[in-house]
Amino acid sequence: MSAQGSLSPTSTDLSVCIEQLGIRSLFETSEEPATPTTVYLPPLSTITETVREDYEEDDFSDVKSTAATVGVDEDDGEDGERGRHMSRGPRSRVCSPPPPGHVRIGNETIDGILFVQIRNHSFEPKHLYKLANDTARRPRTERHAPPSDASVYSSDEVPMEEAYPDLFSIVDPLSKYFKVLNGQCRDLETLRDLAECLAAYVTNLVWLQREYEWQAVLEYHLAFHRKRLPEMRGGIYCKWLTIDEVLKHKLLDCCKERQTPRRL
Repeated sequence: MSAQGSLSPTSTDLSVCIEQLGIRSLFETSEEPATPTTVYLPPLSTITETVREDYEEDDFSDVKSTAATVGVDEDDGEDGERGRHMSRGPRSRVCSPPPPGHVRIGNETIDGILFVQIRNHSFEPKHLYKLANDTARRPRTERHAPPSDASVYSSDEVPMEEAYPDLFSIVDPLSKYFKVLNGQCRDLETLRDLAECLAAYVTNLVWLQREYEWQAVLEYHLAFHRKRLPEMRGGIYCKWLTIDEVLKHKLLDCCKERQTPRRL
């Protein structure tokens, strides 16, 4: 017998190993078919009646304890008022009516006169601060004025340095300005174009502020906005996307050259 044959276990050897290890049950299979189990369900009416009885017998102690924790009166009537203070998911928020003479734009309000001026593209750019959401950032002259008379104040009475001390003092009300323009859009394409114009213009202002003095950038913004008004009356908004090179050279580059000392 070869070496390979001597190492091959016989069926007798396997039987002895299985007997010694006590694992015969793992190798045995039952030839008898399994008996199917039959499940009997009661009629649907019986199930419904059982559920109803369980519901009537439940004292809802867990619900009452929760109601007591949040301060709900158990005897609050039978019209569904019980548990009205418990959380029922998000509720619809009803906006309060705007003050007299104002128009609501989303969650914000705007003076009716300014609203009409923006819609007609006759709004004076230097009055942009009147649209500021944060009252604390408005000029002191208007901050202490009566709210009903806020629209009659002119930037001629407020120094430009106080009305627009930084870039944010323009970006915040300018976004509200574009919200009013969005309200008159009749198609999604124009709405998308206005959103792109605002984003591109703010990006350009940020870049200009890094390169030039803020007062010069402010003059550029006011001139830029005035120049866009006739175009917007004709439905053209694309000029907001790019920097006006003519105004940039006139108000920014020339101003920077005057401020830069000449080398001897």
